Amino acid sequence: WGGNRDLDVSIAQALRWMVKGDNNDPRTSGELWIDNIILHNVDKRIQHDECPDCIADVNIDGKGAMFSDFEGGSAENALEAYWYAYDDTPQGSTMITAGADLLGLDIGLNGRDGSYGVHIGIVLGSSFAINDDIVRPFAGVGTNLTDALQKKSYNAAADNVTGVYFEYKTTDLDELVFEVFDRSSFFEERGEAVVHYIRLPGTDGAWVGAVVPWNVLVLPDWNQVVTIPLDIADLMKLQFRGMGATQFQGTFSIDNVYFMGATTISPLAPIGN
Repeated sequence: WGGNRDLDVSIAQALRWMVKGDNNDPRTSGELWIDNIILHNVDKRIQHDECPDCIADVNIDGKGAMFSDFEGGSAENALEAYWYAYDDTPQGSTMITAGADLLGLDIGLNGRDGSYGVHIGIVLGSSFAINDDIVRPFAGVGTNLTDALQKKSYNAAADNVTGVYFEYKTTDLDELVFEVFDRSSFFEERGEAVVHYIRLPGTDGAWVGAVVPWNVLVLPDWNQVVTIPLDIADLMKLQFRGMGATQFQGTFSIDNVYFMGATTISPLAPIGN
């Protein structure tokens, strides 16, 4: 068997379990059950779609042009399009329990410092499959960057928009996922439900700012994803969704959404212009 050698965990590449029969005889059938694998004294590795460095102080300067502050309970954004709520039905079973109903969003005094803001309560359902990939349960809010006929889009490049700033808080949710839909995602040219996104950490009930440049957004590492770069000259909608464990109950709130780098926000233009 060779000599002794110390384990060097800095170059560890995998964990493996091997089962043999009595007296080390090979087995041709059987079952192995494994659960609750915990690595002790190991810092959590930052995944490619996480952005803890996006978290910022809510009092930073240079946020850009105001896109939505929800004051007066308004669900209309600076493009004269509207905010909405959504969930994972029909594939999933997540429910929205507060902040929205069949008539739309109920925008009350739920923003930062007691101002108006979006506030959503959710009960997460079960994970479900899209094609060969497993999707965690979710529900959230979004806002359109297109007209009712979906003939127009927002050209963020023309306004020199470098990304999106917003303020959020979560309770009892693992994370908030921020999504940006351009024309290719809106019409599913990259694949079903494939969209540029980034995962932001839960805040345990505290308000934080989020600075999200376009270049931190990624596509999911699913099977059969068509890799098309994000086209900020043809944006169609933004979405925010709360994520957590199956059957978990929690809330999240959104307030003060800005388009960074912009001084004004131009009207919608025909798609492709």
